[in-house]
Amino acid sequence: MKHILQAFAWQLPNADINAPNDILSRGINYVFFALGLLAAIIIIYSGIQFMLAAGDPSKVKIAKNTIIWAVVGLIVAALAFVIVNFVIGAF
Repeated sequence: MKHILQAFAWQLPNADINAPNDILSRGINYVFFALGLLAAIIIIYSGIQFMLAAGDPSKVKIAKNTIIWAVVGLIVAALAFVIVNFVIGAF
């Protein structure tokens, strides 16, 4: 096991992870990953609600609206990810 960990550690780049921009960038990337994962879970859950609505117009409408807003949230999170990484990369 020790040899496996040493081999993996040897392949890691020698990045200065103590730099504030690097720490900030990693933290923001984790947050955006969590937001994307949450949006995907909500979309799947709403799809299941849609399938189980059994033609009930009110349940179908709720499921559709949830899917639409989850996709909108996913798009906003993706755009925010791009903008934040651009700004951090510029400085």
